[in-house]
Amino acid sequence: MYDLMITLPSRALNVSDISSKQLWWYGLDFLKEKLNGNPIDFKMITADSDYLKELKSPADVLLTSCISSFIDDLSKCSNNCTKLLHILSYNFRFIKNCRNPSVKRSGQLDYSEVNKGESCLIKNLQASDFKEEIDALVEGGCISK
Repeated sequence: MYDLMITLPSRALNVSDISSKQLWWYGLDFLKEKLNGNPIDFKMITADSDYLKELKSPADVLLTSCISSFIDDLSKCSNNCTKLLHILSYNFRFIKNCRNPSVKRSGQLDYSEVNKGESCLIKNLQASDFKEEIDALVEGGCISK
């Protein structure tokens, strides 16, 4: 009987046929029955201690990416140096805007933003191309010419 009520519209019945069905307008008999027992006291259920047990504890998640792998991935997207520089500069602006939401910048990049992106790009390229020399200098050794 319950299945019949659910499937009435899908049985290709005319609207007049559906509208004449008591089941359609009044539902199943159990819906008309009076509830036995006490109504649920929601104030009792939502006590803070009981409520907090059900909540998941917040988890701090830190997503990191090594700047060198980020720039390597970025350089695979384009070989246009100006384009890479602007993408990197906009990323730095995004990070700055997230850290200081009261002083958000938008629009075109200014000189200082492009300069910061350029110095980061150059430092990263130097660190990857001259890795052996930098490691030797850190250890106190000498480098070959």
